[in-house]
Amino acid sequence: MKKINIFFVILLLILTACSATSVEDNYKIVSFDTSLTCENCKTKMFDNLPKEEGVVDLKVSVEEKVVTILYNDKETTVEKLAEKIYSLGYSAYVIEIKHYDGKF
Repeated sequence: MKKINIFFVILLLILTACSATSVEDNYKIVSFDTSLTCENCKTKMFDNLPKEEGVVDLKVSVEEKVVTILYNDKETTVEKLAEKIYSLGYSAYVIEIKHYDGKF
């Protein structure tokens, strides 16, 4: 009986370890072509986008007019992020969406 109990405990531990997923598995990166024109625009993005639910990190290039967002796709969507950028007064056209591979 003791061997059976030990077997089931070990089996439970193995199944739990195999089914565990990292929060980072839900992370994606989206890049938007925007109508940014200056450093004030960049500041506006950094002041507002990180407050959005699901936003993990942010990069803004005024020169390329690109906003790149690392986000948790279980907490927000590309559409919601685009709407937020639009609500700040900028265009937001998706350039690329990719899975997070540990590099941002």
